[in-house]
Amino acid sequence: MIDEHRKLSWHLNILVEEIQGLQMCTISMHNLLHIHEDIIRFSGTDNYWCAVFERAVKGYIKRSSNCKGIEKTFAFAESRREFLKPYTEKKDEVGKIDNKLGIASSVDTTKVAIDMKITPSTSLLLGAIGNISFLEEADRRKLANILSVPLHNVSEVAYISKKCLMADRSFDGTVFKSGETAVITINQLEVVVKLDIFLSLRVKGDESYQLLVKGHIHPYCTVNEEQAKHFWTGFVSVKNTPFGEAAFCNVSAIQRKVILYECDKERYTVVDYERQKQQLPFEVVVPVYPEKGDMLLIQGEDADDIWYGHACNIDYKKKLWMCVFFFVEHSRKRNIYIRETYGNRARNVVPWTSLIGVANGTWKSSSFVQWQKAFGFWLNQC
Repeated sequence: MIDEHRKLSWHLNILVEEIQGLQMCTISMHNLLHIHEDIIRFSGTDNYWCAVFERAVKGYIKRSSNCKGIEKTFAFAESRREFLKPYTEKKDEVGKIDNKLGIASSVDTTKVAIDMKITPSTSLLLGAIGNISFLEEADRRKLANILSVPLHNVSEVAYISKKCLMADRSFDGTVFKSGETAVITINQLEVVVKLDIFLSLRVKGDESYQLLVKGHIHPYCTVNEEQAKHFWTGFVSVKNTPFGEAAFCNVSAIQRKVILYECDKERYTVVDYERQKQQLPFEVVVPVYPEKGDMLLIQGEDADDIWYGHACNIDYKKKLWMCVFFFVEHSRKRNIYIRETYGNRARNVVPWTSLIGVANGTWKSSSFVQWQKAFGFWLNQC
């Protein structure tokens, strides 16, 4: 096999010289001819593999050298040059930010500015600063009402953007975009809003800029004058047609993103995974899987009649029955339980459905003679 490789290497070398010339891949072809010798010696390749540095050899061939490992010298020099190249290049600025307008050029710029406390705000619009839009009088009246300022103090133009980064929402901040749906707090009530555009509006009175969002509210679906909620998930439903008039509010009122899932032609289900925890409309039933050796709690004849049974055999396949030895409390030792009876008739078969839970306690010995009930909450209900 090694000899065949040597012959193929020579054949390839001759073809390369005839077709592509003597200057093609000199170092690689030279090393290829000596691979069979290196394999026999279990050593590294002759000289140095410079396939990735071939383009540098021609540039360094004119330099003076002691001719000892010249290819390796050239390769290392090229490697150092490539490694140091980024340090010699002038780094571009991360981006621009206007604290007065509340607009930044990129997400990275905003995060750096917030981390370095360059900007006092945790919410900034993203995009170019030159995007300006004229406001209609109806919109200006709404904005004046929201900002509690006279109409003449609301500017006729506003800087607009399709994105807004809120660094204090979710993990590592959240970018809200036009066309997305979010939950917004308006008048201390949470409403579902389809985001339209973000604005940086100048208030002439104090010459400040307010970051606002414009969107359309989807009204909630109601059942008996209450919000319609999905029984299992707790997700609310909204009508697929929003209100005709757009609404404005401060970007700080945006709480979280949601997804509108079309459940039928007239309504959407609001998929809200970041909502606050709610109490389930039912009691959670935790299943119990008893094991051999457990002290089981078995329902007796009455509701408050609970028996203690040591599981010695369990029907895991069909889950129909269990074999147990009943235990009773010691007459002189509190919370210590002993076998009720001994002998062949001491084993009892009880139905699987009578199992209430697994008792909390410990065995006093490995022979399962005495069992001590734990203090405190002793019942793990099923």
